[in-house]
Amino acid sequence: MSYVPILLLFLVLVGVAATLLLLSRFFGPQRPLAEKATTYECGVDTVIAPTGQGEQVPIKYATVALIFIIFDVEAAFFIPWAVRFRHEIASGNSASAIVFIGIFLLVLLFGLVYCYRRQAFDWD
Repeated sequence: MSYVPILLLFLVLVGVAATLLLLSRFFGPQRPLAEKATTYECGVDTVIAPTGQGEQVPIKYATVALIFIIFDVEAAFFIPWAVRFRHEIASGNSASAIVFIGIFLLVLLFGLVYCYRRQAFDWD
């Protein structure tokens, strides 16, 4: 098998990336300010007090991130399940695959209900 097309595609991609970076460097706005260089996290400015401690970030940000990770991982588990389900249908034993995904979705539903009861979705 020839790897020449893959090498050519890689070279084209590197060339396009380098060209776009150089063009943005030459033609982009060049106004560095101290405010632009500061850290900005989720709509909250991270200002360090004279005592050395920064402002506390609300826990809602971490909660939303954890909920996103839970449901992102859930979506990633559907692909192997679907492949296995197709194999189970071919062998005539699709009930076990349906029970497996049912348990999986039930655990996720409990997590969603828990987040809802803890008011993780309220942005007051």
